[in-house]
Amino acid sequence: MQFKDEFDLIKGEKINLKIREKNPGKGNYLPTYAWDIYQDNNIAGGINLRIGHNENIYYGGNIGCEIAEPYRCKGLAKEAAKMVLPVALSAIPKY
Repeated sequence: MQFKDEFDLIKGEKINLKIREKNPGKGNYLPTYAWDIYQDNNIAGGINLRIGHNENIYYGGNIGCEIAEPYRCKGLAKEAAKMVLPVALSAIPKY
């Protein structure tokens, strides 16, 4: 899989996502983008997007998110998930 640098920084209204890791995956592990979630220049959590599908995704899903306790219940995970949607859609092959 070819990772796209245009997704290294994704800016939103309330939060920004800054790339932490681009993991190409190996064996049963899928290629993964991992971002830190920033609010007001503070790390509020992180979000991962796994590209593709295999049996491991059945349990783990394609998106994983963690929000630090002081930032919970503010809609940050929902906003971050919306922000990575274009990344997921860009990975769908064009036929």
